Amino acid sequence: MSTATGTPVFVSVGGDASLATATYTASGATTSTTVTLGDLAASVGSNSTDIATATTNAATALSKANAAQSAANSASTTAASALSVANAAIPATKIGATSGVVGIDSQSRASIPNGAQFGASATNAIAIQFGNGTNAIGSVYQWYYVNGTSNADIGIQFTGGSTADGGQGSIAYSAIQLAPASANVTALGTASSPWSGVVSQTAVQVVSDANDKTVVGTIGASDYTAETTKLRAAWAAISGVVYTLNFRTNKRNHIGVIAQTVQSAFTAQGLDPSDYGLWCSTPKTKQVESTVDGETVYTTEPVYEADGKTQATQQTIRYEELLTLGIFCERLERADLAARVTSLESKSTTTTTTASTTSTTA
Repeated sequence: MSTATGTPVFVSVGGDASLATATYTASGATTSTTVTLGDLAASVGSNSTDIATATTNAATALSKANAAQSAANSASTTAASALSVANAAIPATKIGATSGVVGIDSQSRASIPNGAQFGASATNAIAIQFGNGTNAIGSVYQWYYVNGTSNADIGIQFTGGSTADGGQGSIAYSAIQLAPASANVTALGTASSPWSGVVSQTAVQVVSDANDKTVVGTIGASDYTAETTKLRAAWAAISGVVYTLNFRTNKRNHIGVIAQTVQSAFTAQGLDPSDYGLWCSTPKTKQVESTVDGETVYTTEPVYEADGKTQATQQTIRYEELLTLGIFCERLERADLAARVTSLESKSTTTTTTASTTSTTA
């Protein structure tokens, strides 16, 4: 067989036809290919089998796809029916209502019915109740720690105020103690947001253990004379004042000191008031409310003086430290007066004795 024109052509046939060869050059190829008629027949047969198998597989896949489409259509119909039933079973009036359901609005806020409770009181480790069932503006949070009774171990009750003004409510707390999770990291109030007042049954305790302190000097000691003299002079320069609070409508008179006066008294003696814990100055800040992407956001921003550049500060006084300074300064004053009186009495006695002796001799 020759392939002068690219198409196989038999030249002669003899013996086993399957051993006859055909040489050809495929269209676009640069080299010729030679195959036997037997191999060519086997390849054609194999291709026919593969085509038949592929056809069968395609038919099977089409059947399964049709079945899946039918199942999907059926599921969609079932889902629509279920949604219809659910909508009928939970009307909009039940969202956020007593014996209703919790609704989530477009801002992911839950609408919880008044009186809703999470947990089963004394049987679960924790039970939290929102609302007290009778007061629409009140709420109670209760924690139960499997105590076997119906009494909560911890309770926090929120009660609304009696006026339309915001911030008129109150919080009642019931537990053995209220303590920070870690020592010396949590403050109660800030210079910019101080508490209005503190009412306590007993005096406030301040940690004063020797193991927690490093003594740098003792007021009145011989090795602390220079500092003692300055502190006594600073204390003597601090005047007590009677004042009213500008933010109070009830103008009751208060007695105390002005932080700036304390600052000036220490500075006048060459002392840096910031080195002493009795005087503090904290940068003022304010909470600003804004709306970002439809959400209410609160940020803390500086408060500036009238120039709009200098951050304002809030000066405060630790009265227990200031008055402690006063106690020891007054003790030294009494000691000095006592020494002077003793000296004067001694001189007076000496003078009297001398005068008496002179008179007797005369």
